[in-house]
Parts: sequence; C-alpha cells; structure tokens
Amino acid sequence: MPTDMADLARRAATTGSIRRALLGLDRRGLRVAAAVAAAPGPVAVPELTTSLAPDDDPAVAQSVATVLKDLTVRGLLWSDGERLHALREFRDTVERVLTPPTEAGLAGPPDIDVDSWSDPIPVPTGEYELQLVDQVAGQQGLLVGQTLVDLVGVVIAAEPRLLRSGALAIRELDALAVDLSMSSEQAGMWLELAVMLGLLGPSPEQDVLLPTVAFETFQDLRPETVWAAAASIWWSSQRAWERSGEGEPERLEPLGDALASGLVGATRARWAEFFTVLPPGQGITVEEAQRVLGVKYPLVDRIRQDRIVAAVVEQAELLGITGRGALSAVGRWLVAAGDVPTPDPLALAETTEPDLVSLAAELLPPTVDHLLLQADLTMVAPGPLAPDVGRRLRDLADVESSGVATVYRLSVATVERAIDRGWTATSLTDFLESVSSTPVPQTVSYLIADTVQRHGRLRAGPAACYLQVSDPTELDLAVAAAAQLGLVLRPVSDTVAVSGTAPESVVASLRAAGLPVLSEGPDGTVGHQAATPLAHVLAWPPRIHDESRASEALVRAAIAALERSENPGCDPSQEAVDSAGPAPQIERMHSAQVQAVLASALAGGRHVWVRHADNAGEASVLLVAPISLSGGAFRALDLALGRPRLFALARIVGACPVAGKPSG
Repeated sequence: MPTDMADLARRAATTGSIRRALLGLDRRGLRVAAAVAAAPGPVAVPELTTSLAPDDDPAVAQSVATVLKDLTVRGLLWSDGERLHALREFRDTVERVLTPPTEAGLAGPPDIDVDSWSDPIPVPTGEYELQLVDQVAGQQGLLVGQTLVDLVGVVIAAEPRLLRSGALAIRELDALAVDLSMSSEQAGMWLELAVMLGLLGPSPEQDVLLPTVAFETFQDLRPETVWAAAASIWWSSQRAWERSGEGEPERLEPLGDALASGLVGATRARWAEFFTVLPPGQGITVEEAQRVLGVKYPLVDRIRQDRIVAAVVEQAELLGITGRGALSAVGRWLVAAGDVPTPDPLALAETTEPDLVSLAAELLPPTVDHLLLQADLTMVAPGPLAPDVGRRLRDLADVESSGVATVYRLSVATVERAIDRGWTATSLTDFLESVSSTPVPQTVSYLIADTVQRHGRLRAGPAACYLQVSDPTELDLAVAAAAQLGLVLRPVSDTVAVSGTAPESVVASLRAAGLPVLSEGPDGTVGHQAATPLAHVLAWPPRIHDESRASEALVRAAIAALERSENPGCDPSQEAVDSAGPAPQIERMHSAQVQAVLASALAGGRHVWVRHADNAGEASVLLVAPISLSGGAFRALDLALGRPRLFALARIVGACPVAGKPSG
C-alpha cells in the first residue's frame, strides 16, 4: 500500500501499471492512445481529433473526448489546462504493447484500425415475448434454491476433503458433479455460490467441507430471496468457474485462490452492455458475443475471453438472469443497477436488495401446499412447494424430476430415512393425508406399514453401542456378520449384544451387510442420529472473492493512509477511534469464534476491536478496519496508527464488533 501521494504517483507511472491499464481499453481507446504516444510532445485535443478524423465528424470528436477522459481517469494522461501530457513511460509502453516483436509462430501486432467510432452492435438471434422470457427465467430461479439444498445434502453425505490450501481437490469436485448429475464446471459454480451464501465452510480442522448452522435457516427462506441473493453474488463475482471444467488443459481447484480473475467480471459487464442497445426480448448467441468482443478488445486473450463468454451465457441461463438467451426482468434490473451490493451471508433476508427480491417474486410461479399422490409411489407438486412443506417432504421422498411440476418418489430407502429422522407410521400417514389433494393410495399405505414393521427389527444405540433383537437367531446372524466386517459384537443376553464401536459405524456396517438395523437413542426413542458435523464459521473467510482488484475495505484503508500523510491535521482514523469510545474488556475466545467475528465484520464493512498478543505474550486491544481474512492471516487498518497491519490469526485471542454504522 502506498505510504503517501508521491509513492502512489511513482507506482502508477511504472510500466506494469500502464500496461495493465492499456489491457482494459477497447479498439477506439487503443487508437487514441497510439496517437497520443506518436505525438512528439503534449497534445491539444482539437489537433488530436483532427488527426484522427480529418472530415471533422462530430460523432468522432465526441468519441475521442470520451476516450481521452477515460485515459485521464486511468492516470495515463494529465492536463495543464490547455494540452494533455502523457506519463513518462507511456509512449514506450504503448509502442511495446501495440508493436510486439514478431517471431515465428506468434501472432502479429493487434489490429487497432477503427472503421467506425460507434460501438459495435451484435446481431440478435431472435425476439421473444417478455412474458415467455420471464416465465422461463422464473422456472430457473425456482431451481436455484432446490439446487443449493441438493448440493448441501450431497456434501453432508460425502464430506469432501479440502486440500491444505483450503481448495477442493478436482477428484472431489468430479464426485460431487456425478452425484448432482451436472458438469464439473456447473458443480464448481454452485459449490462456490453455496460458500459465498454462507451455507458451507471448513471443519474446525480445516480439512473437510461441512454445512454451517446458517443452512438450517436458509431452508426456510422464501425462494425469491434465495434467487435474488444468488443472482446478486453471481453478478459481482470474479471467479473463473469454467477453469474447473473437464475440457480445460490445466484444471483449477474450486475454492482456491487461482480461480480469481478480473477478466471474468470485465467480460460479464461487456456482455451485459450488449443488452443496453438491444430491444427487450432479443438475445444474442455465444458466437456473436465472442465475435463482437474479439473485435472490440484486441489486446485481450481471445481464447480466454471466448471461454468466459460461453461460461457467462450458460451461467446466466442457469440462474434465471436470462431466458431463451434474452434478459429476464431480474437480468434487466441487474444491468440497470450496475454495481449491486453483495448480501451478507449472515443475514441474507435483511441484506439482499429488496427491489430485486420483489421483482423475483413476481416472476416465480405461485407456491402450492398440496401434492398429487399416485399409486406408482410418485408424488407430483404442481408448482413450487411452500418452504415448510418442501422441507418435510425432503425427509421422506427424493426428487425424480424438476420443471413446471416437480415429481417426488417414495421408496423403501426414503421411508427408512424418514424413520431414522424420527417419523413414525402415524406421523407419515398424517402428513401425506394433510398435503395430498387425493386419497392416499393403498400402495403408499402398504409401503409405509411394511417398511416401519421391517425397519428396526435390530436396534443399535450408544453403550458404547448395544444391539437389541427380538429373535435370538437374528442376534447370532448379526454377530457373525459383524465379525466378517471386523466389528466386535459381544452378546450379553439372548437378545442383546454390545460393542465398543460407535453406533453410527455399527448401523452403517450392518446395513451394508443387508441387515435391517434401526438407530435409537439412549432412552430408546426411535430416530436418534448423530448430529451432522457443522463448519466452525458461518461465513467462509472471503478468500474466494476476487483478489485481482482492490476491495472496498482496501481502498478505504489506502485513502485513510494517504489523507493522514498529506494532511496530518485531518485524520479520519483518529475520528473513528474517538467515536468508538474506550476499548472494551475482551475475554479470550476460541479461534473459531474469533474468525466468525472477523468474517462478519469484514462482510459488513464494520470496525472491530481485537485482542492481540505480541511476541512477548502481552495482550493489547486495538481498533481496526478489516481489509482481508485468508490463509491464517488477518489484514486490517490499525485506526490508532493510521496504517495497515498484517496480523497472524493465532495471535488474535479475542474480538468484539463495534456497534454503529459500517466503516467508510
């Protein structure tokens, strides 16, 4: 971070900074930059415009003025009031970028000739009624919440392991993709969206991906809130999910730092710009978008850009941003809004843009609270189910197909799962009767009765573990089967055996051997299960957000440091310290609690008190403005010193958020 304005100016004038700024210019910007670089000295705007457009076209003059303003904002040019001056390294850098050395097998210099100074307009593929576009998008929006719930369910069952870097191994991603019946690229996107929504996080040992406690409340959120929150996060994300796909020459792990890419956000924004000049209801193909962007931005890696465009188009359709290739009402709102605040994963219902939520609600099909039970053991929901009905239904049935109507299937396995979760024959029947618009078929009643009667003839519970049967011969069979599996079951009576192995392992092993074992609690109640392991933080440290561009927190910290260096008498950091009041007493906390507080403060842009232990073990309480949290390190602006500091998380033994308005 620059220490003062002089340091900032030196960094901005380096070849690397100038080259990076040039990469963001379109063909017109590069043509103007080349003209400025070719001039022997400072240039006057009228003379430059005349050299670029001898026929004095006012449209060209306006376009050149816009480009010059952009170059000035980027810090490449500065004005003395009459003429524009380029940075010292500007001319050499432009020449090297636009006229690279030609070698065998390498592409030549980029084509920056401008045939038209107007923005290229893509050729639309067709026009659809907005009602149809929104209807298709609404169906996809409805699937967003269901897909996220299904994903977390698969994660609960698989408990995929994390690498030391915190990323998910490609083999684990491929396994999740198979279980979810989708491509690895899509699975990577949904996985990271679930993490950014606060539904998944690392285990306390940082080695397994687990659901968070926030997942419980997430299942009760309205579908329009879930859709709007997921769309907002996707809109501002900078993650190259396509690079986890099977077709990539070097696949990158999801949740890893390497997937952060500023080009993704820039390409998405450029793709969205096309719809500002197309009438509502018109769409464009992937190939047309790739062609226009390739012509407009000649310095961008064409292969990478084309791959990102294809991924953005696919993702937009999956998330209901588009329908049939045209922007939906949700997509049009996002394009018009531009920058959309990212919802706080700890308070999705409160922090998701209310206008977007209301708009999403209008597009979603109306919810229903009834089913059509059929004799073939299927249940048809003629629309999106009310959250409470859908949540209970997932206990006792699996989704067979989704669309305008969702088909669920009952089976022995799903009824056994419901019994494991505490359902009884009576509660199952009562629930189905209450939600079915038709009488419960006899086949369904028989399935429930037979499964309840069969499931649980053998019961395991903590003793460390006991096994209880009604028939002594079944106990002998169970003991023999356990011995073959390497489990020790010691009979203590004709109908009871005990084991030192955990009940969950005994139940899983005997079920794998084909024995109908039912789990029960220490008091004999049916439906006892080991608690699902939970991640130790509600919000993943935002390491998976884009690190290729400065965060708002980092920008605020840089501005505060520069203001302090230029004007010591005006110190916003000291004002923040004064307004926060005296330092509180902070007790020692578990590291998981510390990370949760820091992650929440970072997500909400709030100041936080931290109790920090120095090398001598002396603890001090500091007021800081969070900048980043990743890799066992916490970066923050020390408000008392007015400069950024890097803290080892192991040395932060307590944290307390500052009440009041967000920092800024």
